[in-house]
Order: sequence, then C-alpha cells, then structure tokens
Amino acid sequence: MRRVVRFEVGTRIRTPWKELRPAEDAGAAIVYQPVISTDGEVWFYTVIRHLNNLYLVEGLR
Repeated sequence: MRRVVRFEVGTRIRTPWKELRPAEDAGAAIVYQPVISTDGEVWFYTVIRHLNNLYLVEGLR
C-alpha cells in the first residue's frame, strides 16, 4: 500500500488524498511509481509481485 498526500505549495499544508493498493494482495511486495494527472482524475501505479510454487510431499523415506 502507498499513501499519497496532497501538498499545497502556498500554505505548505499536507492532506491525505488516496491509498494506492493492488486489487489482490497475494504476493504484492511493492507499490511504486504512482503517476497522477494534474487534475487528479486519472492515476496509475506499478505493483511488484513475488509469486512462487509451494509443493507438499508426503511419505518419502
């Protein structure tokens, strides 16, 4: 999850704007490089996922 704040240059006040998070949390390691349009109506970001296979083996001797 990545928190994005709005920063007003004139007043130097920061206010919370959005929390960017992947639609599926499984394997999500990093949410980064958010890009936001100047009017704040469109945004996108990159999610790095680490997914692996897990095998269960029983009965080995």
